[in-house]
Amino acid sequence: MSGIFEINAVLREELGKGASRRLRREKKVPAVIYGGSKSTEPQSLTLELKELIKALENEAFYSHVLTVNIEGKVEQALLMDMQRHPSTGFPMHVDFERVNESTVVHKQIPLHFIGEEKVAKAGCTVQHVQSSVEITCKVGDLPEFIEVDVAGLELGAILHLSELNLPKGVAYNLQPVFDTMKDTIRFIVGLGNPGAQYDQTRHNAGFDYVDTLAEHYNGLWKNEAKYKAEVCQILLQGEKIWLMKPLTYMNRSGQSVAPFARFYNIPVENILVAHDELDIAPGSARFKKAGGHGGHNGLRDIISQMGNNKDFYRLRLGIGHPGNARDVSDYVLSKARPEDRISLGRVIDCAIENTALAVKGQWSKAMNQLHSFKAE
Repeated sequence: MSGIFEINAVLREELGKGASRRLRREKKVPAVIYGGSKSTEPQSLTLELKELIKALENEAFYSHVLTVNIEGKVEQALLMDMQRHPSTGFPMHVDFERVNESTVVHKQIPLHFIGEEKVAKAGCTVQHVQSSVEITCKVGDLPEFIEVDVAGLELGAILHLSELNLPKGVAYNLQPVFDTMKDTIRFIVGLGNPGAQYDQTRHNAGFDYVDTLAEHYNGLWKNEAKYKAEVCQILLQGEKIWLMKPLTYMNRSGQSVAPFARFYNIPVENILVAHDELDIAPGSARFKKAGGHGGHNGLRDIISQMGNNKDFYRLRLGIGHPGNARDVSDYVLSKARPEDRISLGRVIDCAIENTALAVKGQWSKAMNQLHSFKAE
């Protein structure tokens, strides 16, 4: 655990939403540190916003072991979660987990691509389908990043994760896919922000998908004030399927999804949520079952409102990454380039074709077809 970063914190006695709001007005950030031995209690903390923003400018801060200095007492910890303001991108709450050398962790680690200049000289470009990967290892073996050398790639070549050389003691945290993905779908949610100012923004890719799906199957949207959402029902593969667009703004999407699912007795494993995905290039999309929120505030709130149940399906619509974490908020809330809008439309059409298979539980075929599609 060399080259450890340090962040200063003080213990926080006042809890609750009101206290957190007061802290943020004072340019401070509420946080929590948990984990460690069974006898170690979670502690509520306060961080200085300016110091945290400065630390977050370094990519390694997200995946590195940190020294959290709590009023002179030092804890070794990992940054496990961070909630950001939906428009400013400023951190609003931070979760740390205590660790030691032997702690086994599951962590999202950035991929560093090298050798792209050689590919460019050959007149080609490299498409990054993923910019990070989830790994499992002991804290003492935790890498800051995984290097991906693309210098030797030829036109049309694909480099798979299985071909990369991982550091000793590190393994991919990959779930078995096809054998666990057999559920049918009764409820499809597209995530986005309401209002004309958000139309065609990257963050509204989920809205674009369900709008196209409703149009394809002659669905008529109606406003359901009870659920703070627009909903419609379509007939797909002989099954009645509910569609929803939450009108709560992205970071409160669960306030629409959870009560609707409870009222209609829809189990979480029969829900498909479509959302924008930074780690997938524009023109590509992926189906996925379960998992964390990956920093996506819409997924975060759905998981929270569903009782921390993460077992719903996802349709991850690629929007690409701006290249710098500080630019993410402006990037997702801005309109995509015309060529990326065209690519999104094409991959949505492909996703809709394969949604018909997914609804019936034919995930293996749906994934094979969608995951091999790349809009040109």
